[in-house]
Amino acid sequence: MANHSVINSAILAALFAFSSQADEISNSFESPFIVSKKNDNSADEINTNESINALLEQAAKKAINSSLNLCEIIDKRYIELINSPEKLSEKMYIELNKINDMFLLLDTLFKTAMAKQSKISSVKEDHQFNEVYKNYKIAYGKFNKLVLLAKQIKVVPTYFESDVDFNGLKELTEYSTNRILAS
Repeated sequence: MANHSVINSAILAALFAFSSQADEISNSFESPFIVSKKNDNSADEINTNESINALLEQAAKKAINSSLNLCEIIDKRYIELINSPEKLSEKMYIELNKINDMFLLLDTLFKTAMAKQSKISSVKEDHQFNEVYKNYKIAYGKFNKLVLLAKQIKVVPTYFESDVDFNGLKELTEYSTNRILAS
C-alpha cells in the first residue's frame, strides 16, 4: 500500500497542475478577445508552511476558482463565436486544438491522482478532490462544445450533386413516419 504522504502529494500535484493549466487556458482565451477578468487573488497564494491537509484544501479552493473562471470565459467565447463566426481565425482554431491537448493531459493526471486518492480514508479530502474533478469536467464539457462549434464554422462540408427529388423524399419521410406512429 502506498504511503499516505505520497498519495497526498500526487493529489496536490494534480490540483496545482489543474489550477495552472486552467489559468493558462483562460489567459490564452484572453489574448484574441477582450474580456473583463475578475481580480480575485484570494485563493492564489499558497502558504507552503502549513500541513499537507491545509495545502490540499488551499489547492482545491484555487482549482475550483480557476475552473469557475475558465467556465465563465469559455461561455463568453461560445456566445461571441455564435454571434460573430467570422472572428474565428486559423490561429484561434489551432489554439483550440492545443488547448484540447492540455485538457486531455489534465484528464490523465486527474485519473492517476484519483486512482491513488481511492486509498485515502479521509472523506473530507475525497469530497474536495471530487468537487475539483467535477468542476474540471464541467469546464472540459463546455470547452468541447466550443471546439465543436469552431469545427462547424471552420470545416466546410462536402457537397455532392444529386438528382434526388426532394419533394418525393419529403413525402416518403412523412409516409414512413405515419406508418411508424400508426403501428
